[in-house]
Amino acid sequence: MQTTKLTLPGPFTGVAVDMDGTLVDSEPLWLVAKQRMFARYAMTFEPRDHVAVFGRDEQYTATYLTGRLGVAPERRDEVRLEYRALVADVFREGVPLRPGALELLQALEGVVPVGLATNTIRELVDIVLDQTGLGRHLVSVSTAESGAPKPAPDIYLAACRSLGVVPATAVAIEDSPTGIKAARAAGLTCIAVPSETAEGLGEAHHVVASLLDLL
Repeated sequence: MQTTKLTLPGPFTGVAVDMDGTLVDSEPLWLVAKQRMFARYAMTFEPRDHVAVFGRDEQYTATYLTGRLGVAPERRDEVRLEYRALVADVFREGVPLRPGALELLQALEGVVPVGLATNTIRELVDIVLDQTGLGRHLVSVSTAESGAPKPAPDIYLAACRSLGVVPATAVAIEDSPTGIKAARAAGLTCIAVPSETAEGLGEAHHVVASLLDLL
């Protein structure tokens, strides 16, 4: 791992970028949704409840919430949809960009293809892209529906296919250990940009303080 300043695209033929915590400052919004979910069930929310599912997919999160909230396992799907609806409501209230997100996408537009690679389901991704206007700068969007969730490599492999690039010549931008594992498993070079914490990012090839450091 190197802590450095890089300039993209550099040697890369394509860029696959994570959404939550990387392009948009949505981690606090996911936190709000969890707090509202716990309040509905009259349960005390704790910081560990956010950390436990950081960067994970909807199914994993639903399983965690079902157990943590004391809900019968057979109601897991109800919990999943209830939580999804809460997240959608919070997202519709506004999704802030991470520093440098728009500037980076604008700088890469027409230079190398850029695609989204996220564990989030398409329904929620569309809300974010509509709120932020980032979609117009993306060549492709690979979501939870694109394959097995991160840390599996599927979503990054799908992103590379949709961009028409070979993983070995592409770069991934991530903010979570889960995403870094996925990018590396897919064969991409991975740049980590910390969102909530810099902990657990040691498997990234490079770490930068901000997306602005990639301009």
